[in-house]
Amino acid sequence: MTAARAPDSTSDPHWDFSRVRLSSAKLFSGCARRTGVGLRLPHQCRTKAPSRVCIIGPTGTTVVTANCIGDNGVLKPTGDWRDARVIVTGARGFIGSHLCRWLVDAGATVNAISSQRNFPRAPDNMAWSTVALSDPDAVRRMLEQLSPDVVFHLSGHVTGSQALADVEPTFSRNLVSTVHLLTAAAERARHRIVLAGSMHEPEGEHADTTPVSPYAASKWACTSYARMFHRLYQLPVIVARPMMVYGPGQWDRAKLLPHVITSLLSGASPAISGGTRTLDWVFVDDVVAALTMLAMTPSAYGHAIDLGSGTLTSIREIVEQVARMIGWTHPIEFGTVPDRPFERPRKARVEETRQITGWTAATPLSAGLLKTVDYWRRVLGETKQPTIAEAQTK
Repeated sequence: MTAARAPDSTSDPHWDFSRVRLSSAKLFSGCARRTGVGLRLPHQCRTKAPSRVCIIGPTGTTVVTANCIGDNGVLKPTGDWRDARVIVTGARGFIGSHLCRWLVDAGATVNAISSQRNFPRAPDNMAWSTVALSDPDAVRRMLEQLSPDVVFHLSGHVTGSQALADVEPTFSRNLVSTVHLLTAAAERARHRIVLAGSMHEPEGEHADTTPVSPYAASKWACTSYARMFHRLYQLPVIVARPMMVYGPGQWDRAKLLPHVITSLLSGASPAISGGTRTLDWVFVDDVVAALTMLAMTPSAYGHAIDLGSGTLTSIREIVEQVARMIGWTHPIEFGTVPDRPFERPRKARVEETRQITGWTAATPLSAGLLKTVDYWRRVLGETKQPTIAEAQTK
């Protein structure tokens, strides 16, 4: 075990260390300082042997545990998730289900949290639980009983709807549950938290920073609380802001791409907006890779990190590309669904993300779309679907 203790009065108590203990149990004096990618150790601490790292905060409690290895004097996370204890809330969701599979394959012990009781079959190192995240005592019990190294908080009421009916559920299921989790984690001071933010959160550089939906308002507030908990209580928390995530396994067919693909494969023209809105599209596997990297990147604590390609592509371009992949030749009628007002184009700040984490999106848009179309071909292939030629002669 490698341990490091921070002095009580520093601007960044997680990283200004005065003592470092390596797995050899030798105690070294000196000062370890933060770099953009890891922990710069005193000369006599430099090692290439993998070490389990325990970073101790000013109150004497563990705030970070990770497998690390020395590289030119910098102690970096290895990305080794073996034996790590992980909680994933929203584990049945699109991103959550992909993340759970990745973590299980990486050797982590995964506790999947869902609001539903009909759990799918789980592998040996994964367990399902139902926890009322709106109940602060239930959240405290969850952390006490499962004692996770990392919590990925992905659950919530996810919708771009601007309806009044979505104000209360986005408040209770997004903001309230997040505040309960941050509070319980700060009390125990031994968990890393990765929150799911949103591309819909207002940006400070805009003159009008009014949220465009109840969901955007709730996520904006969650990010503000996360930053406060990091600054005031030294909680190692990161907000991951995925842009427009797409890919296989997005089972909600009301979402844009599943609706377009399943409609075309079924021989029907999709009901879509005017198609002029531009979005930063990012493949789900890339987002999962980013989330797992963020959990191992202390330099990201207290930050909201954009996850995207950095390129804007219009809905019309996406729909037309999918139609070509499927073989649909009839004109697609855009504008059958009204555009939502006030929404602004938003692309990821990819250079800032790369500098902090080293992560960049790896999947080209065309390749990701093809994988998504192939996925829905397999799903819909379980039932008889009309061929494209049959559909277009209707």
